[in-house]
Parts: sequence; structure tokens; C-alpha cells
Amino acid sequence: MRISRKNIQSTFQHCESAFDECWNTLLKLKNINEEKDGLAAELVLFQERLAMPLFELQELRNKITAWEKELITAKKKYKIEWFIKQMACLSDYKQGIDQVRNIGKGIGDAFVYFFYRNDLPLLEKHFRHQRIDTTLGRIGLSGERHFVKNFKQVEGKLAIYHGLSNILRYGDFSFYDLQQHRIAGIGELKTRHIEGDKFELQLTMITTAVTDKIPEESPAPVKPSQNGKGNTPVASRLKRQVDGIIDILSPDKRTVDLKNSIKGTSFAADLQKLYEASKTNRNNYLQVSPGLLYVGVRFTKAKIYTRIFNRKTKRITSSIGDECITYATTLLKKGSADNSLILGSILYYSEYQDKSAAGTAPLFWYPLSAALLKDLYFSDFLVVTIFNPAHILHDLKERGYNVQSKYNTAPRVQGKPNIQYFDSMIWLITNHLQLESSILEMIDSVMDMQKKNKQYSSIMMKPYINMSSVFGPSPAE
Repeated sequence: MRISRKNIQSTFQHCESAFDECWNTLLKLKNINEEKDGLAAELVLFQERLAMPLFELQELRNKITAWEKELITAKKKYKIEWFIKQMACLSDYKQGIDQVRNIGKGIGDAFVYFFYRNDLPLLEKHFRHQRIDTTLGRIGLSGERHFVKNFKQVEGKLAIYHGLSNILRYGDFSFYDLQQHRIAGIGELKTRHIEGDKFELQLTMITTAVTDKIPEESPAPVKPSQNGKGNTPVASRLKRQVDGIIDILSPDKRTVDLKNSIKGTSFAADLQKLYEASKTNRNNYLQVSPGLLYVGVRFTKAKIYTRIFNRKTKRITSSIGDECITYATTLLKKGSADNSLILGSILYYSEYQDKSAAGTAPLFWYPLSAALLKDLYFSDFLVVTIFNPAHILHDLKERGYNVQSKYNTAPRVQGKPNIQYFDSMIWLITNHLQLESSILEMIDSVMDMQKKNKQYSSIMMKPYINMSSVFGPSPAE
């Protein structure tokens, strides 16, 4: 099947409309303390509204892939120049589809986080699995589409579709207990084509009460060819998937018996300040700490197709390299051998892939204005970060720590306490708005706790956000 620009534009337009509707529902959810007419009904329909355009994107991508294969098969029939141009065009279309899908999943991350807010250790276990970017075939697509559209709940538990999200990585659905406000189980959906438009759906649901056994009834009554061990590939794959679900739902063997919390601060107010001061199609600079510089760019409003394919983003951002030299010199720490410049961006990678990480909340839930958040999520506002770790490394070494970091040039000193995997904390500063002072306070708090309890074993720090502090109007509004 040939794919035209009109096919892409039409699908993107539908996505944009659905994303807007879902975004407005999320804003009502965030401002839940205010009375919002119809919020309950919107929440029930939210997943269907977001999932259907994502399914459309997947179907369109599958058609492009099929058309690519047809072209390759008949390659000799075409002029080489035309063939190369056509393949490049289809590759661009697939990349654009992936980018729009990632924007939609970013919205989905904010939604599912609300339902996992009381199960953050379970959410963290999802991060043990690599990011899922599965390309669904026709059968799988049909099954998941039918389930999302027709099964809003199972046995009184709200079904949360993992395909909306980047941060739910085991299973296909989570099931949320509306009375306990906790995740009650995780399910794996398998679809079998019977004939015509008939499909068989089979859901294997593992509840939080299950600890170490797979259901005795074997799911997936299918008849594909067997492997050498006598198991069907589908059954074998499902067993591995169920084993993974059971593992993350099982209680941890090692429990944490020392807990402490501190009231941290963030760069949210600085990000808001940058946004309000930013001008369209210009690079706007704000140094928010001795080691961190923000570069913000507002783009002219445009349809999502234009934003993905026609916006001259590189023309704007390419000048940052030259301009930031003057600004970046203000980040240098005089006399330090640890001076480095780490470039990044807030919220997305270049292909609109998420930057979510264990222990962090989606940026949507931070105390930022609705206008700023929407422009960030819908790519009308870009924030580049330039970070020099020398300042915080200096502070840590002054406190008497050995710091394990690729940016630290100092040799390890015997007898000093060690901070391992420090570079993951840099990630919190550059991507998740954590102040350097909050990181230092967190580390100092750990050391005080160890001294108080006279336990000097390894301690893990998790910067969980307190969800009770984010509901209601943003201070920036």
C-alpha cells in the first residue's frame, strides 16, 4: 500500500486532537481539589481516547514497513535515484510516527503515575526491565485495541493499559483497586486469530497475593510449531513473561529497616522564570546555579505535522554551540581539574523519547504552570541544559567523601566514605530539577543516619516526590 503525505497529516491531526483532550483531563486531575464536572467520566474514557490514535500510528507504521518491503522486493524495476529518495521519505515518516507516539506516551506516563503513586517500589521494579518499544503486529494490535475499548475494569479493578506508557514494562495491564488505591495485580494479554475478524483473547492475571507459583492452567491454547523442548514459542514466551510479573509482585527478600526523609527543593521556579522570559525563536539563557545553565527556546505555534517535519529546530539550536561559550565560562570552577560541560535537555531526548528514571516522577506533576508544561510536552518549548559537575564534586570532596564519577579526577583516599554511582545523581540535577544543594543535603542526611544508628553498610537514596504536594493550582499560575 502506498503511503502519502495526506495519510500522515490526517493521522497526526487525529492524534493532536486526542492528545489535547487527554491533556485537559490530566489538568483536571492535577487540580483535583477544585470541583470538576465530568472528571470521573473523562478518566474512564481517557485510556481509550489516548490509545486509539496510538493504535492508528502503529497501523500506519506497519503499512509503511510493508510498503518498504514491497519496494525492496521490486527494487530492480525502479530507477535507483527514485528508489533511494522513496526509501528515505518512508524512513522519515516512520521516525515522525515514532516521535508523535512518544509524545502521546509522555502524556500516558503522567496518567499511569497517578495510579502507581502509592506503589512506588513496584513502579521502580518496572524500571528493571528495559524500555519497551514493541511494534505490534495485526493480531496483537487487534486484541489490545478490543480490550482497551471494551474492558474498562476486570472484577471491579480498573484496567491500566501499559501500551500508553514508557514506565510500565512488565505485562500488558495493571489492575488498580479503586477502594484501596493500590495496584492489585498485573496481567498479560495474548491474542489468537480464529478466522476472519474473529480473535480469541486470553488474559493471564497475577494478583499481588501470588508470590512464587505460575497458574497451573497453561494459557495460550495455540498450535504453532514446537521448539526442541516440546513447548510452543507462544507458551514459552508467556511463561517467561508471567515469571517476570510474579518476580516484581513478590515481596523483596531484603527489607530496608532505616528510613529518613528530607524536604528538598527544585529548579521548578527557575524553569518557570526562564519560560516567562523566553522569546520566540531566540535562545534565552539563565544560570540557575554555579554549575547549571538553562537555554530555553520558544517556537511559533504550529500543527504537530509541521512541528515534526517542517520546523527548523536545528537552525535555532545549532547556534547554541557558539553562543553558549561565553555563558559556559561562567560555569567553570577556577583551579579545578574536574571542569566538564555536560549537555542535555529537559523531558525528552532528540526523538521525543522519555527521560523517566527509577525514583522520579513525570515532569507533569511538578509545580509548574499548565502553559509551560504543555509547551514542553508538545515540543513548543525546548530547554537545553549545560552542567559543570566540578562544583558539586568539590563540595563533596571538601566534606571528606570519595566520589565514584567519570568526571572526578581525584584519586581514592583510603578510609573515607565512598559515594558510588554518583553520575546517576547528576541525572537528577540535569533532567529532574533537583538542586545541587538538595543532593548534598540528601547525602549528609544519609551519613547522619548512619552515625546515629551505628550502621555503616551501603544505603540507597531514592528521591521520591511527595504526590500530596502537587495537587491543586501551581504556585506559578
